[in-house]
Amino acid sequence: MADVNRSLARLQSFDLDEQDDVVGSKAKWIGDLMRKLKVEDEADLTKDNFNSSTITKVTLACWLDDARDIMCRQAEMMAQQGEIIELLKTESLADKAAVIRLQADLLHCKDNQLQSLQTAVETTVQTTVKEGMMTYSAAVAKTSNGPVISSDSLKQVVKSAIEDEDRGKNVMVFGLAEEEGEQIEEKIGELFQELGEKPRVTASRLGRKSSETAKTECRPVKVTLASSTSVSQILTKTGRLKQVDQYKLVYVRPDLSRDEQASRKRLVMELKKAIGDQPTRHHYIRGGMVHSKDRTES
Repeated sequence: MADVNRSLARLQSFDLDEQDDVVGSKAKWIGDLMRKLKVEDEADLTKDNFNSSTITKVTLACWLDDARDIMCRQAEMMAQQGEIIELLKTESLADKAAVIRLQADLLHCKDNQLQSLQTAVETTVQTTVKEGMMTYSAAVAKTSNGPVISSDSLKQVVKSAIEDEDRGKNVMVFGLAEEEGEQIEEKIGELFQELGEKPRVTASRLGRKSSETAKTECRPVKVTLASSTSVSQILTKTGRLKQVDQYKLVYVRPDLSRDEQASRKRLVMELKKAIGDQPTRHHYIRGGMVHSKDRTES
């Protein structure tokens, strides 16, 4: 069971900000090429246009260097995503094995309980002849030797496990325009279609809408999907929203626990401070830490 939920933890540590930055860098690079080659469509970026006499070797070298940088960063992200996919496969097999073991444990426990109950009843009958009638509960208490798990403890463990599992099937959507009488699930469906996904979802706005900020307030949306796999597929594609004018300010993030939210908030504050202290360097969050590097580094 040690590997269970490792993929979710790995996904939550995946640097979505770095992914957004790579997508933005690629879009900027394409835009620069189109502008300097004076073409209006990306499909017109052909070898004939690159072979123009107005394009110098120095310019081509700069373009190639930028392309290499983008490709290296994309390759690194693809490797991380491949690791997440392998973890998902491993956890799926582990889940199946865990269910089989749990069924076997339950059957074994049931057999032990039946054997214990039979022994208790036989002992009670024999003792009643000499000492009088004994209540069934007293007989069980007298003959029981194993440790007893309290009902409250069991309920708390089950509740915590259910909450973690349920949260793994959720995403939070921030910045989605709010309208009077909106059909929120339809709006979420349209948003996910931009990512090439059409999952079945349930969605609702969180918090109360204040009358003072009714025209400008945009409450977050909690979205529940069928499985954590669907969540992973969507989160790895959220960078595409930067290329859609309607959703440039929309962000899709994992549904974090309070402790995870506090940790993320702390990291964001550290990131903002690093940007303010060293605005000429590139800063990003990865692996639960804020990292910085020169923008010329690959």
